[in-house]
Amino acid sequence: MSARLAAGLAGLLIIAAEAQALPRFERAAAFTLASNETATVSLFVLADQVGIAGSCRDDLFLRAARFQLTGRCANDLWAAADELALDGTVDDHARLAGNKVTVNGTIGNGLLAAGVSLHLATNSVVRGGAVIAADSAMLSGAIEGGLRVLANECTVSGRVEGDVYLVVGDIVIMPGTYIGGDLHYRSATELVLDPRVDLQGKLIRDSGLAQDPVSGPPWS
Repeated sequence: MSARLAAGLAGLLIIAAEAQALPRFERAAAFTLASNETATVSLFVLADQVGIAGSCRDDLFLRAARFQLTGRCANDLWAAADELALDGTVDDHARLAGNKVTVNGTIGNGLLAAGVSLHLATNSVVRGGAVIAADSAMLSGAIEGGLRVLANECTVSGRVEGDVYLVVGDIVIMPGTYIGGDLHYRSATELVLDPRVDLQGKLIRDSGLAQDPVSGPPWS
């Protein structure tokens, strides 16, 4: 057997072994992945306190009372927590649910989030678009894609590159907000934009928004 063929076969065996690697399960009062630690397989965590400062190479699934990500998740993040803070980086999709959800980091391939209070902070970047359901939503970051929001109240003060669809009771679009497409909304109150809002498309009050393409994720 040639050295090149042997090396190729060894590589295939390594890939096959990694594909069959069992996920890692952690259950504790508190779980921490330190900044110098790496989870190489899918990680499932059930704990009161969860802190991820290191790196997760595969998917991360967790349920916690309090969760903070300051490290990096190279694949998908699925997280449910009473208080949830995403200050690090998720390279792929982020699926978040909690009473208080704060995003101050970067999401690489779309956000799907539900919370009582949801805040995309000024420094947050969401690539691929966002779908949000919340009692109260404060959207101050950058969304590089479309935006869909279902909420009782929503304030938009950041930058959205695509179309925006809002089904919201109380809508506030702050001066200086940039929207790169159309702004569709459904609300009992007519929305009047400040002249300093930079809307590239049209402002559309749509009573039939539920039949609009809002059903599809903005990153599709």
